[in-house]
Amino acid sequence: MPNKSLDGIKKLSGEELAKARKIVLDSIGETDKRKKRKEEKNFPLPGRKMLDGISSGPAGLASKRIVIIKNEALKGKEASVISAPPAPLLRRSRPVAFKRSLANGIARIGEAARGEEGFRKQENKKARKQENKAEEEMRIKEERKRKEAETRKQGEEKARRKEAKNREEREKERVRQKRKNQRGRARKRWLFEMKRKLSGLLDSFWKSFRLAGKILAFSALFLTVSAILFYLIFALLLLKFNLDHKISRQIANFLPVPAVITKIGFIEYYSYQNIMSELKKELTNQPELEQAARVVFIEKISLAKLARKYNISLIAREQEEVEKEINVRLAVDKEANRVSYSRINKIKELVEASQADGQASESFEKIGEKYGDEQGYVSQDNEFLQLTEEVRQLEASEISEIIITNRGYYIIKKEDKRLKYIFVKSVTLDGYLNKMLNELKVWVLAR
Repeated sequence: MPNKSLDGIKKLSGEELAKARKIVLDSIGETDKRKKRKEEKNFPLPGRKMLDGISSGPAGLASKRIVIIKNEALKGKEASVISAPPAPLLRRSRPVAFKRSLANGIARIGEAARGEEGFRKQENKKARKQENKAEEEMRIKEERKRKEAETRKQGEEKARRKEAKNREEREKERVRQKRKNQRGRARKRWLFEMKRKLSGLLDSFWKSFRLAGKILAFSALFLTVSAILFYLIFALLLLKFNLDHKISRQIANFLPVPAVITKIGFIEYYSYQNIMSELKKELTNQPELEQAARVVFIEKISLAKLARKYNISLIAREQEEVEKEINVRLAVDKEANRVSYSRINKIKELVEASQADGQASESFEKIGEKYGDEQGYVSQDNEFLQLTEEVRQLEASEISEIIITNRGYYIIKKEDKRLKYIFVKSVTLDGYLNKMLNELKVWVLAR
């Protein structure tokens, strides 16, 4: 049966009431005799009542009567206070120990009631905490669900925006591709049209070009043949009929007509006429005239060849000056002096080898006599060799390098204060011209 409360005081169960009564009886020194209680319960005396295990008969009913006064209901306050009635109502007073024991028992009952209330409050507090915790957890779950829903909603919104953006991009790409394809087709059509037009233009141009090429080729051939015919006619007139006119001389400056031909060059007609005019003033005998003319022709042709080889200008210069410059350049020309340069190098090797063997002067002289063109001592009037810096720095028994002069090649050896030399001639202009006179053939076309 559930517990009930009276005026805010919780009604105790039978077990709890027995425990509380036992505590009170123990405090006042009485025992709970179960048989006696049963007998008294089974055979109650008239007017006998029980109050918290204290029995009283009719005679002592007024003195033992205890009034329970409830000061305040149990609403978070203390339990009810039990107090005795005023002194006039009591017929006899209880001993102090009894009162004290009774107060202690009542206090214990109050403590038990307060402990029960505290326990109940603690349970309520725990329940409230659990409820608060459950509510907090529920709130957290609801908040998490709300956030998840918001996140999901944001993700869905983001996905929708992304999808919309992708659709827009795809649409733009499709439009771009479409425009690109249109431009490509338009470009192809344009290229096709241009190719067709260009092909037509090229065909017409090629036809025109072939026609023009034929015309130009024919014109060039005609001009070439005409020029050759004109040159042949002009040369024939000069060589056969000895034309000498101002106009013909101007034409000859652009179209020189060879009057004397050799394998290394030729002499044009009016130069030939000038040479022959000068020679005829001195020579009247025809064989002598022809021999002198041949020498002059070979000399002029050879000088012109050497001047071209050494880049020497012949315009407005004296022949003697030109011959001197050519002579110097010819002496140092290793190609023209292959034989002489080879001899002087061989002599130098032999002299250096004999110098290493220690057979000084005799070997130098013998080598010079055997392989050189000249050998001896350098005279005081040979300023070139005396003043050469290389020669002046020679020490005793020292041999110089090959010294190139306009006459040929020298090797110098210093012996005490005197200088010995071996000389090998180089090709000179006179030698070169003599060689040409002996070897060169001349054909004279003019008469």
